[in-house]
Amino acid sequence: MVLLIVKKICEVNMKNTNTCSKCQSNDVVYVKGRTGSYGMGNVIMLRAFSPINVSSYICLNCGFLEEYIEPKDLEKVKKLKKSGKI
Repeated sequence: MVLLIVKKICEVNMKNTNTCSKCQSNDVVYVKGRTGSYGMGNVIMLRAFSPINVSSYICLNCGFLEEYIEPKDLEKVKKLKKSGKI
């Protein structure tokens, strides 16, 4: 039962539906995470010189924001955790 509820919650998000889960607007924009000069950008710095890009979905109606780590960067996080570095 809990697994079904978690699966349902995960499916109802702007990433999968392009609809805001708060106000039901379809006016949603995707902003890809990127790293700029000197590590600037929409990133999480888990370790020096190893930025993790964070992409965002923003509802232009109510301002609700969802953030996700891209799959390739998620693999970086998993490797750091496995090695005990985070």
